[in-house]
Amino acid sequence: MNFVPLGLIRAAIAWRRERGYSGRGGVVLIHNDIVAGWTSALRTPEHWAPGTIAIDEIGHSWIATGGDASVGATVWMPFDTRSWLRMRHAGLRGK
Repeated sequence: MNFVPLGLIRAAIAWRRERGYSGRGGVVLIHNDIVAGWTSALRTPEHWAPGTIAIDEIGHSWIATGGDASVGATVWMPFDTRSWLRMRHAGLRGK
């Protein structure tokens, strides 16, 4: 099982605090170890380069995979089982 490095989780938490996004849900997006922004829901992987990481407020994490830098990723894949179960429950992944 893969896990997001703790430093990236800390960066996401700090970014939320510094910009007033704590308690707003959504995910912080990180690419090449730099916070790239925030979005209210995990969607449109084609807008992000493969390797972009999304981290929600409680530590669930996903990585954009497939595709390439010019056309974007093809899918968000969970880093761990908890994240996969959350995606499934939210209807973001097939049964």
